[in-house]
Amino acid sequence: MVDLDTSDFGYTVDEVEAIVEDEDDIEQAQAAARSLIAELIGDAWSMSTAQGKLEYYLEKNRPDVYDMLMDCGVMKK
Repeated sequence: MVDLDTSDFGYTVDEVEAIVEDEDDIEQAQAAARSLIAELIGDAWSMSTAQGKLEYYLEKNRPDVYDMLMDCGVMKK
């Protein structure tokens, strides 16, 4: 599934998501997601992870909470 998210605070992120019923299916789902991304946008993509909406919001609007979560290891860059 392709999910196009736009927040009310100006952040947009496009995601390719898959639901698996068994952990053994994760690698196959990841391969299918990479294949779909390559089909949609070509070879110019990388597997780097975009910053999520929550992380973006906290970093921009609540840096104190963002820093605390980063320091505690709850969130990672």
